[in-house]
Amino acid sequence: EMGLQVGVGRTHMYYQGTPEFAFGYGLSYSKWLLEWTDHEHKLDLALWDTGPPIKVEVRVANTGPLEGSQTVLFFWRPISHRKAINQKLIGFQGTRRLEVGQEEVLTFQIQPTDFALWSDTRNATVVSSGTYQLEARASDVQVNRTLQ
Repeated sequence: EMGLQVGVGRTHMYYQGTPEFAFGYGLSYSKWLLEWTDHEHKLDLALWDTGPPIKVEVRVANTGPLEGSQTVLFFWRPISHRKAINQKLIGFQGTRRLEVGQEEVLTFQIQPTDFALWSDTRNATVVSSGTYQLEARASDVQVNRTLQ
């Protein structure tokens, strides 16, 4: 059961166990390489309530043996503070069809609202300060980085 209304612990956002297949896991007839193309960002999320979004770039390379396209899922996870949430999907993008050896750079924009969660005590969405892990995932490959 993967419905969001069923209860905590049953979706990719809340499940604390080890799933047989990670959310978004897919099969591909080719192999893929992911890597960050930009520098790490350090900022206090509690103070980042205005201003432009941060751009994060991920290079997707088809390392073979066949041509294909790939969808990259973009998540965050809390690191310095444990919440009931395990991860949150904040974006996804697909590549065009890539021949073996070709690559494409995908750009994701991060905004403070991407880190907001509902707070029953405040009756509003709240961004908790702390350290987060950003993850870009495609099929069975992933890259991680820390965002403060």
